[in-house]
Amino acid sequence: MKKLRVFIIFLLSLPVLSQNVQTDSQIYTPQQLVEDVLIHSDCVSNILVTNVVGGDFGGSDESYGYFDGSGTTFPFSSGIVLSTGRLQHVQGPNTSLSDDNAPGWAGDNDLETILNEPNTFNATILEFEFTTIADQINFNYLFASEEYQINNANTCQYSDLFGFLIRPASGTQYDNIALVPNTQTPVKVTTVHPEIPGGCPAENETYFGSWNGSSAPINFNGQTAVLTATANVTPNETYHVKLVIADEQN
Repeated sequence: MKKLRVFIIFLLSLPVLSQNVQTDSQIYTPQQLVEDVLIHSDCVSNILVTNVVGGDFGGSDESYGYFDGSGTTFPFSSGIVLSTGRLQHVQGPNTSLSDDNAPGWAGDNDLETILNEPNTFNATILEFEFTTIADQINFNYLFASEEYQINNANTCQYSDLFGFLIRPASGTQYDNIALVPNTQTPVKVTTVHPEIPGGCPAENETYFGSWNGSSAPINFNGQTAVLTATANVTPNETYHVKLVIADEQN
């Protein structure tokens, strides 16, 4: 069985060179982000970015881009990041509320449908197609959010939403592979967290990474452990991937 393994961080994502993760929205084009950073494999061909959506903040700032975590305690040394806010506000330390908006920043219907969660907004989307000689693909990622609030019942109720959606390029039905391991449960704040005293019992706590204090290398209150999104694929068939993250109306 041939397997393709690539690395990715969403929404997100010590002290040797820099205490904090650094981000850059301009160093790579979306095509380069997917082809050279996310995949970068001889097992994959015909990589083509087909759609990119993010917040219109004016100027050069975006809600997606490249991150460098080298010299920090962050689990990945580099990768791509999708955010529901300004990319520059992903960078640590965790000393401010990462809560940005942009004019007319809508949600995503595919994400709402597959997660059965209406009323999303601030969706950042990266879509691409690829062909591989492998019969399985694996993407490593983590999910971080300001909705993770230690000892606060809001953690039990509210979540940002993320989907790793994949389908054959000739098809229309997506599968979401951003799931709690060995389940069909989507990865969200409300499905991956420790016990919240006075709020709710733990949910899939094994896959929770950490609460983030003020010295964390990213500017989010909490994060999952490193997770793996896996899909079985047909060799030499073209697939369409939609990476999408959005805020949920609280």
